[in-house]
Amino acid sequence: MHKNWRFATTKPFHEHLRFGSDGTLWASAPTLLPSDARKYLVFDAAGRALAHVALPAGVEPFRMTGEYILGTRMDENDVPHVMRWRLRVAQ
Repeated sequence: MHKNWRFATTKPFHEHLRFGSDGTLWASAPTLLPSDARKYLVFDAAGRALAHVALPAGVEPFRMTGEYILGTRMDENDVPHVMRWRLRVAQ
């Protein structure tokens, strides 16, 4: 049986696809652990890459615009909190 095992030779480009309210497409990079921080590559409606966005670990976004991200964050007691993060250009 061990001789017939097959493993993936390529990794997926994205784990989740989400649409922003401003027409953008947010493609999240694959994560290995649930505690890993989420990283997104943001595309405009024409398919051009606009930004890289890194969210803190435990954040689950549900509304994204060009100015902010609205999502939930789990605290150390697994209690969800609705949070709003302002987007800014990295220095």
